[in-house]
Amino acid sequence: MVGQYSWRKEAWELMADLSSLTIFPSALIRRAGERPLVESSVANGLFHTPGKFLDYAADGVDLTPFRLRRGLFSLNETRMVAGRLNATVAFDLKNPTGQVADVALQVGLTSAEGEVILTESTARVAHGTTQALTVPFALAKSGDYLLTLVAMSDGAVVLDAADAMPIRFVPLTIDVTRPFFRNNLYATEKLERVEATVKIGLTKDEITGATLRVFLKDGAGTQRAETTVVDPMLEQRIAFPAACLVQGENTLHATLTKGDKTMAETTVAVHKLEKAPGTEVRIDERLRMVVDGTPVLPIVWWGGATFEEIARTGSDGIIVGHSSNPRPQLDKLQAVGQKGCVVLMGGAMAKKIMYGRTEFTDEMRAYVRGVVTAVKDHPAMLCYYLSDEPEIHDVSADLLRAYYQTLRELAPYHPVLIANDSARGLNTYAHCHDMFVPDPYILPVKGAGLQRGMDYVVTFMETMRAAGKGRQLLGLTPQVFNYGDYGQHNGRAPSFVEQRCQQYLGIVSGVRFFSYYKYGDIRGYLELRIGVPELMKEIRAVTPVLFHGRPDATVTADKNVIHLAAWRYQGERYVIACNITPGTVEATLALSGAATVRVISEGRSVTINDGKLCDHFGPHDVHIYTTSSAFRSPITLSDLQRRIEKAGGAFITTSCGCGRGRPGSSPSRAGGRRGGYMCGRTREPAAGPTQGWNGGRIRWTTQHGYAVADINYRLSQETAFPVQICDCKTAIRWLRAHAEKYGYDPKHGFSQF
Repeated sequence: MVGQYSWRKEAWELMADLSSLTIFPSALIRRAGERPLVESSVANGLFHTPGKFLDYAADGVDLTPFRLRRGLFSLNETRMVAGRLNATVAFDLKNPTGQVADVALQVGLTSAEGEVILTESTARVAHGTTQALTVPFALAKSGDYLLTLVAMSDGAVVLDAADAMPIRFVPLTIDVTRPFFRNNLYATEKLERVEATVKIGLTKDEITGATLRVFLKDGAGTQRAETTVVDPMLEQRIAFPAACLVQGENTLHATLTKGDKTMAETTVAVHKLEKAPGTEVRIDERLRMVVDGTPVLPIVWWGGATFEEIARTGSDGIIVGHSSNPRPQLDKLQAVGQKGCVVLMGGAMAKKIMYGRTEFTDEMRAYVRGVVTAVKDHPAMLCYYLSDEPEIHDVSADLLRAYYQTLRELAPYHPVLIANDSARGLNTYAHCHDMFVPDPYILPVKGAGLQRGMDYVVTFMETMRAAGKGRQLLGLTPQVFNYGDYGQHNGRAPSFVEQRCQQYLGIVSGVRFFSYYKYGDIRGYLELRIGVPELMKEIRAVTPVLFHGRPDATVTADKNVIHLAAWRYQGERYVIACNITPGTVEATLALSGAATVRVISEGRSVTINDGKLCDHFGPHDVHIYTTSSAFRSPITLSDLQRRIEKAGGAFITTSCGCGRGRPGSSPSRAGGRRGGYMCGRTREPAAGPTQGWNGGRIRWTTQHGYAVADINYRLSQETAFPVQICDCKTAIRWLRAHAEKYGYDPKHGFSQF
């Protein structure tokens, strides 16, 4: 502790690449009400750096204090009781370590005037689980508070965190549920009733004998409908015929009275819109994007090439903008059959008039008005890109909220998205847009697996769903590039299998919008250049199931590493199941009512016995099952694998290639299986020595006078690191000792690819 409301947390950061391990000290300094100051070479200069942080384990050492993680703070509810404001704060504690975490918690709220309210409790968080916790507070008034969390184990502080927590009490609110999107009734929307939920923030005793009246009025103030409820519930549903709405602005006005006293009142606007001047785009109750009345699952690209070249991938749109007039770009997009996702204020303009500001100024408003006026009626217009990773640029949430509200007024026919880089950012900016499209990049590592792993995608999706509270479309920006191209020596591009897994994990979590980053970086990576357009075809083939099928919660897996979703569509069953691990998994799925299923894109079937579907999942495998005999797979994965590997690309990085040296005096290369010491094949692939993921390189190498050997090592599940390196060195010593027998030259040394 450094003073009453500030502290300094000392920590060590483990830095690693494939050849060395380095430890750097760091410190986090925070004072109440201020931003944290991070003293760290990592935090201050190495963003999104693959291979820099290393999970670690030690026998007999309790690592729980270093690994306990907390989720986002959120305000569950506020209610006025006996003159005090009761506020309930919620957050998650996650324990990824191998031990149970027993912790004492101290949660505090500090007001702007310095008043501190503390609540103490205990928690036990089992290995690999997340425990949802709620903490009640009784406050004197609404206001801006600083929420602090301190967790202690055996008398030592093991976790501390702090966030701003604005707490407001609103005694009466109206939440319009139909029409769903922005309280707007669109021309293509067929709606019979206007529906809303009135929420009362008082106690049941206080509203006993009260009367709730809700009026629907037009823009001139004329009453069009009314409903009255005596002794209302704390959450009261109301409805009016949609025919009562007039063109333009309407209002729902609610009053809560008791005797002659008005206890609370509130008003909310509901608009009935005319036909859109260009394209009408909205989000429906199933969190799908609807374009001119038709639900779609858009797949858009960040740029990096001509629009014509990008359009040939089969995408729906391209992100454009960074200009005060993107209309000429939209004209070009329309010519190639693409839609535009317009960045209104990016690049130099964002730095000039937005970054570092806290208020949405007249200058910003004038700029946004000019861009919107130029493009809002364009038929190629799809949506607005409000901000890219605002948490990295420390963009004010209040500023973005005002920015978003301005867009809602100026551009009612097109939704707004934000791309977040962190789970915290998802919550911080949740009220500033209509669409989450975050970028939880998996960071593939050269010669190994994934730095972050597919579970990172899963965590992001879970946080995104919670932050959206069922009102915002869920999107995903998959990693379709190589950080190695940006100076990271150990980065690589995702393999096709990894690419496919991260996207279907998103779909299983409810993602209905993809924004690929980015096309300009895929040209050198055959697995992406060849594979991504084929993946688009597959996703489009199953989209009718996602959009029109009925979710089926009865399908479950016996392994928690298999994430799945299931639907019933046109009398048939469909299941998407994803292995989030880099290892192989034998999984059993509960799927009753069928004798066999086909595996989409794989050309095989699986028999179901006693309602159990047993199947093998390779590293990051995705299997899509259907009982339909009529479904036609648009792609065949085995054919796609041959195409990718023949071109020299990586279909799956966790399988090995192999080859044999040819006779003659030649230098030698040793190629080991890849999988981060966790997985890999120990036998020669059936395709032969010059096939497999690295077959193209092996053919080139042997044709140019090199001998090639395929070596194996024991996996980390069999024995602890660094035995794997010792096994590789043993294999190389054996190769040197037997060089004369097999006809290669050991004097030219050995290298590895």
